[in-house]
Amino acid sequence: MLRIVTAIIVITFLGIVAIWFNIKDNNRAFNDAIQRGEVIRVELANYYELHKKFPDSLSELNIENIPGKRWYGASIIKYLKTEKGYKLSFSDRFVTWDATDKEQFMAYK
Repeated sequence: MLRIVTAIIVITFLGIVAIWFNIKDNNRAFNDAIQRGEVIRVELANYYELHKKFPDSLSELNIENIPGKRWYGASIIKYLKTEKGYKLSFSDRFVTWDATDKEQFMAYK
């Protein structure tokens, strides 16, 4: 019986730690995306200048420390190649940030 209670306590503790770590990492990535998101727009403009087209994914830019990067390496910034350009976006529960090939990141509620 003591082993079961101990196991439940350990599993609960690990779950709480994992949730806390995920929240902290997401907040850090969100703040990084706000501060450095324009780096992606600059790199996309450079890519377009070289190739006369936008990439199919952000991974083609080879940005070593991509803005909004989570602990496992993926960025929270979503990229969508459109017919004439691209759209970038990221959000939390309250605010969405959008940018295009023509406009800087802007926040919307």
